[in-house]
Order: sequence, then structure tokens, then C-alpha cells
Amino acid sequence: MAKYYTAIVLLSTLSLFACKSTKQNRASNDLTIEIEATAQRYHAALGSGDGMLFLVHLHPNQVVNRSALRIDSLVVHGKSIQAYLRADSLLVVEANYFVPKPPMSENAPQLPTLEAADPILYLEHYYPATLYVHYTDKAYAFPIDKFESISK
Repeated sequence: MAKYYTAIVLLSTLSLFACKSTKQNRASNDLTIEIEATAQRYHAALGSGDGMLFLVHLHPNQVVNRSALRIDSLVVHGKSIQAYLRADSLLVVEANYFVPKPPMSENAPQLPTLEAADPILYLEHYYPATLYVHYTDKAYAFPIDKFESISK
């Protein structure tokens, strides 16, 4: 009977140490990232629309398990843009913002219209911008201070 109680005490002690170790590992999983971001304006073929290609280069403070990193979205000027990790590089996020032009009808008269310029397509500064990610089931928001324009 004494052996039984000794085994229970030993297992309880080991489980307490295991829980403490797990908490320390979770606390050390805080992710900080330096960001370099670029934006490139483009026009789609045959005048079908205009767009902006955003590339966000992530430089983490630690080794990052790519399979544990999930990109949620890139928010620019309050608009959420679907973003994803590029397959050809380790930690580059790509987001494509595209605005299609309405199709022109052959019979409809061409009436002039005045539309407000889309701030993402026509302004030189793309902030406020934030990249939202999940890493090891923890949510992070990384503000992007500046996009380098690589458009001509």
C-alpha cells in the first residue's frame, strides 16, 4: 500500500512540474516582428480594373515555425484585404487589393460620373495599416508604419 501512495505522490509532483513548464513555454512564445512593407500600383489587362499589390516582409525576433503562423488579414485605411504567406519565400505576406471597372454596355450612353478616389489606389500613403496574424493559437496585431512605393 505504501508503494501505491508513493507512486501517486511522485506522479502528482511530476504533473505539477509539467504544468509549470508548459506555462513558461507559452509565455516565451510572445512574438515580436520587424516589418518592411512595399506597395505597387498596377492596371489590369484590357482596362478591367486597377489594383495595389502589398508585400510585407516579416523579420521575427526568434525562429518562427511557418506551419504555426496563420495570416488573418491586412487592414489598410479601414479595409480588410485577404493576405497569405507566399509559397516561394519564408516569411513574406502578399495581399492584393483589386477594384474592377464596371463593364461598358454598347447601347448605354456614356454619362460622366464623379466618384471619390479610392484612398488605397490613389493616395501615396497607405496608413493606418495593420497586419493581423495568429501564431501558436495566439492573436497578434502588427502596425505598419510605412509602405515603400515601388510604383512608377
